[in-house]
Amino acid sequence: MAIKYGAADFQTLLPAKVLFPFAVLGARWVEFFWDIPLLLLFFQFPIYAVILTIAAFRSRTRSTALAVTVMHTIAVVACFAIDGTRHS
Repeated sequence: MAIKYGAADFQTLLPAKVLFPFAVLGARWVEFFWDIPLLLLFFQFPIYAVILTIAAFRSRTRSTALAVTVMHTIAVVACFAIDGTRHS
Protein backbone atom coordinates (compact mmCIF):
# COMPACT_ATOMS: atom_id res chain seq x y z
CA MET A 1 0.00 0.00 0.00
CA ALA A 2 2.73 2.44 0.95
CA ILE A 3 4.71 1.89 -2.24
CA LYS A 4 1.67 1.94 -4.54
CA TYR A 5 -0.04 5.01 -3.05
CA GLY A 6 2.93 6.91 -1.63
CA ALA A 7 3.41 8.21 1.87
CA ALA A 8 0.79 10.98 1.72
CA ASP A 9 -2.01 8.85 0.26
CA PHE A 10 -1.15 5.91 2.52
CA GLN A 11 -2.25 7.97 5.52
CA THR A 12 -5.73 8.46 4.06
CA LEU A 13 -6.50 4.82 3.19
CA LEU A 14 -9.11 3.16 5.40
CA PRO A 15 -7.35 -0.26 5.43
CA ALA A 16 -4.07 1.40 6.39
CA LYS A 17 -5.73 3.23 9.30
CA VAL A 18 -7.35 0.02 10.56
CA LEU A 19 -4.48 -2.44 10.04
CA PHE A 20 -1.43 -0.20 10.55
CA PRO A 21 -2.49 2.67 12.82
CA PHE A 22 0.95 3.14 14.37
CA ALA A 23 2.56 3.62 10.95
CA VAL A 24 -0.15 6.10 9.96
CA LEU A 25 0.23 8.05 13.20
CA GLY A 26 4.01 7.96 12.91
CA ALA A 27 3.82 9.25 9.34
CA ARG A 28 1.72 12.17 10.51
CA TRP A 29 4.18 13.14 13.25
CA VAL A 30 7.50 12.83 11.43
CA GLU A 31 8.68 14.57 8.30
CA PHE A 32 9.85 11.51 6.38
CA PHE A 33 7.71 8.39 5.93
CA TRP A 34 10.47 6.02 4.82
CA ASP A 35 12.20 5.64 8.20
CA ILE A 36 10.33 5.14 11.52
CA PRO A 37 6.79 4.77 10.08
CA LEU A 38 8.02 2.20 7.58
CA LEU A 39 9.66 0.20 10.38
CA LEU A 40 6.40 0.36 12.34
CA LEU A 41 4.58 -0.88 9.25
CA PHE A 42 6.74 -3.98 8.93
CA PHE A 43 7.26 -4.81 12.60
CA GLN A 44 3.82 -4.11 14.13
CA PHE A 45 2.40 -7.63 13.81
CA PRO A 46 5.68 -9.45 14.63
CA ILE A 47 5.87 -7.36 17.81
CA TYR A 48 2.29 -8.36 18.63
CA ALA A 49 3.29 -12.01 18.09
CA VAL A 50 6.30 -11.73 20.41
CA ILE A 51 4.21 -10.07 23.12
CA LEU A 52 1.51 -12.75 22.89
CA THR A 53 4.07 -15.57 22.83
CA ILE A 54 5.72 -14.29 26.00
CA ALA A 55 2.26 -13.95 27.58
CA ALA A 56 1.44 -17.55 26.62
CA PHE A 57 4.52 -18.82 28.43
CA ARG A 58 3.46 -16.88 31.52
CA SER A 59 -0.18 -18.05 31.30
CA ARG A 60 -1.49 -14.53 30.77
CA THR A 61 -2.64 -14.82 27.18
CA ARG A 62 -6.18 -13.49 27.63
CA SER A 63 -5.28 -10.36 29.56
CA THR A 64 -2.35 -9.61 27.25
CA ALA A 65 -4.46 -10.18 24.12
CA LEU A 66 -7.07 -7.85 25.55
CA ALA A 67 -4.41 -5.22 26.29
CA VAL A 68 -2.99 -5.49 22.76
CA THR A 69 -6.49 -5.23 21.29
CA VAL A 70 -7.32 -2.17 23.38
CA MET A 71 -4.00 -0.51 22.48
CA HIS A 72 -4.56 -1.19 18.76
CA THR A 73 -8.16 0.07 18.95
CA ILE A 74 -7.08 3.29 20.65
CA ALA A 75 -4.51 3.84 17.89
CA VAL A 76 -7.18 3.24 15.22
CA VAL A 77 -9.53 5.73 16.88
CA ALA A 78 -6.67 8.24 17.08
CA CYS A 79 -6.08 7.82 13.33
CA PHE A 80 -9.65 8.85 12.65
CA ALA A 81 -9.73 11.58 15.30
CA ILE A 82 -6.54 13.39 14.33
CA ASP A 83 -6.69 15.21 11.05
CA GLY A 84 -3.81 15.07 8.58
CA THR A 85 -2.83 18.73 8.83
CA ARG A 86 0.55 19.63 10.26
CA HIS A 87 0.86 22.43 12.79
CA SER A 88 4.18 24.26 12.79
